[in-house]
Amino acid sequence: MLKLVARILSLSVALGLLRSHPAAASRQLLQVDCTVDSLRAAITSANSSPSASVISLAPNCAYAFTNVASSAPQNNGPTALPVIENANPTGHDLTIIGNGATLQRAANAPEMRLISTNTDVQLTISDLTISSGHTPNEGAGLHMLERGQLSLSSVTFFNNISTGQGDEDGGGALFIKNGTLHISNSTFSGNQAGNGGAIKNLLSDLSISGSTFEQNQSTLAGASTNGGGALFIDGANPQGSRQVLISSSTFSGNISRYQGGALMAYLYGSDTSQISDSSFSNNQALEPISGAGSYWGVGGAVWLGGGGSSYQHSISRSLFSSNVARKQGGGIFIQGSGTVTLSDSTVSGNQAVSTSAANTGLGGGVFLSNGSNTLINATIVENHAGGDGGGIFGGNGTLRNTIIANNTANNGFGINSRSQDWLGWRVGSVRCERDSPNHAVDGRYGIN
Repeated sequence: MLKLVARILSLSVALGLLRSHPAAASRQLLQVDCTVDSLRAAITSANSSPSASVISLAPNCAYAFTNVASSAPQNNGPTALPVIENANPTGHDLTIIGNGATLQRAANAPEMRLISTNTDVQLTISDLTISSGHTPNEGAGLHMLERGQLSLSSVTFFNNISTGQGDEDGGGALFIKNGTLHISNSTFSGNQAGNGGAIKNLLSDLSISGSTFEQNQSTLAGASTNGGGALFIDGANPQGSRQVLISSSTFSGNISRYQGGALMAYLYGSDTSQISDSSFSNNQALEPISGAGSYWGVGGAVWLGGGGSSYQHSISRSLFSSNVARKQGGGIFIQGSGTVTLSDSTVSGNQAVSTSAANTGLGGGVFLSNGSNTLINATIVENHAGGDGGGIFGGNGTLRNTIIANNTANNGFGINSRSQDWLGWRVGSVRCERDSPNHAVDGRYGIN
């Protein structure tokens, strides 16, 4: 009798647990065959469902779009798939399981992006390639409107192009505004846009882990203050965590025609950014394609700055190698009055050199502003400046347990503070190698 009662109680508990998760029980699963019409019908069905939907694509299918499904003005241009709606106001809206499939704009098809959402959408995508989107606006691959939540896992964005040339345009692969973006184990390759060749992240919380950004370009022409060959971050979400987190990721061969060969991050208020366990190599901040302006060619790998003095950037356990800036900060360029910390990282073989003016270029390794700058357990070696500051050029800060060696500069000062002395720096345990000296080509000060 006791055993029977125990079994009844156990069954009652189990049923209670099931009833407490109605979303799981009512989730709509949509299996899609290898046709564009089937996929569009599945999106339409998900948009009309009051519960969360899961769309499972045909394994390894190539969905080639020859015409436009949606041209809703609020979604900023033609889209291959129906605009994804906030069908489930109380929870998650849609999961797309790619199963190795590809969404692509067909050759000679009209301009269109591949995926677009309305406001307040929660969207998850996995194991999918998004390719060849082409739009004059933001987000040629995927466009996410306000207050959206987007999670990407094992997604590849390839050869998506946004041709807009305004300061507010950008995001060749992906654009998100006032939302939350999570990216893991994904690849962004060969994408182009005016700002953020791969991603434009506007006032959105961002986390990236285990991902690769390669051969993306920011192609903005004319006078501008933006850039970001792979990634342009214009603030975190002021209604969210106010965080930008990048870890265990690789940025290589990206190009910006203004600032931040791989990455440009401009923060506001109490925003924070953290880059950790990542590598930046062979990225370039070059001269503009056309037009004037005075901000181009800075931050061969990364450009970090912001408005006010409360924001914080940190870089840890990361490598910056063989990056090039045409003006300032061959590896890293720091702007503004916030707090920046570089720890347990190596800056090696970077250059700040001009191809049009001899003996110009500042901060072959690092260019620092007059904010609160701290370098701890850092290695700054074998960098070169066409002008001054082969290793470091900049303002105030703290150097601790740091090696600075074999940096060169044509005009003088392997290390250079703006006051041309160390009065602006608090120095502790800095190892400026004498057997591998920092030196100036013209014979003046190797360290100053």
